[in-house]
Amino acid sequence: MCLKNKPLFFEIENIKGYECNAPVIEVYDNRGLPFYFFKNPQMQTIKFNLIAGKYYCENDLKLLQKPLRYEPPKLPKFEKRRIIHDNIEFRVEPNPNKASIDISKGLIIIDNKYFNEIETPFCNFLLFHELGHYYYKTEYKCDLFSAFNMLIRGFNPTQCYYANSICLSDRQSERKQILFNYLKKIKVYE
Repeated sequence: MCLKNKPLFFEIENIKGYECNAPVIEVYDNRGLPFYFFKNPQMQTIKFNLIAGKYYCENDLKLLQKPLRYEPPKLPKFEKRRIIHDNIEFRVEPNPNKASIDISKGLIIIDNKYFNEIETPFCNFLLFHELGHYYYKTEYKCDLFSAFNMLIRGFNPTQCYYANSICLSDRQSERKQILFNYLKKIKVYE
């Protein structure tokens, strides 16, 4: 797909799977932010997905016949059951938290300073985490809900874990470990 040492801008309309064996794999989105990044010092062949979007890359990527399909483990039993509004409103505005949800109004607010700097996987992780509050009171269960929804939409497990690690402080090591253990149980189909 990419020619060696020649940058390539490309757009895909559906999830596609790729492989690469470069020492560092870097794919950037149309904003110039990293979308997929993987350090690969042993230069193993790494397979990963890209979701619909516009990308830039300098690696030599090979298109797979089909995208990878991730089958995450079941989610924990819902702690509460609310119907998600058909028209949830997303706002980007000042927010003392990175993101928050008002379930009664069907409103998710992401902090504008944070939103302008975050990469697509992080943004998706935050949004799905907040949606998880329709079903869960417990924060780590919302993390699992987020990862589950990202995986079934074609994001890669490494993106889920990295987004969670960046979004959470070092004091949240238990939540990070719970998600890591969950992601280790994923079945991958090519």
